Amino acid sequence: MKQEEIKLKPVIAFDVAKIRERYWSNVVTCHIDTPHAYVWRLQNFVLGEHILTPSTDIQTPIKACTISSCGNFAGIGTAGGWIEKFNLQLGVSRGCYVDMSESRRCGHDGEVVGVACDSTNSLMISAGYNGDIKVWSFKLRELKAR
Repeated sequence: MKQEEIKLKPVIAFDVAKIRERYWSNVVTCHIDTPHAYVWRLQNFVLGEHILTPSTDIQTPIKACTISSCGNFAGIGTAGGWIEKFNLQLGVSRGCYVDMSESRRCGHDGEVVGVACDSTNSLMISAGYNGDIKVWSFKLRELKAR
């Protein structure tokens, strides 16, 4: 294989949490036109054990990512409006954030351009390309405000 074939595309978003650095991957990255988020072990400067892939039927590029303040979870947002939470230790989905008022039953009706967690792991905030900002219950994944 050529070197260019195995390289990841340029990074467009990333987040890091130092708190769990010794135990599992603590960096998450999103890459141009890629429907997966990659996790990394900053301690060893290597690609982690898991690749985070949204559980939606329509795979669109991941545009935004965050790591919770506890370092256990990663949140990702896609170009298709999907928002999902993953366990970083196991690389498995811990649920999706769905706004039932949206026409496509997803987090945003359009591209997700930002996701963030508060310092107490009680809220997840997401921003859509069309200008809407939503506040979610981090644990229950329910919409609290828009």
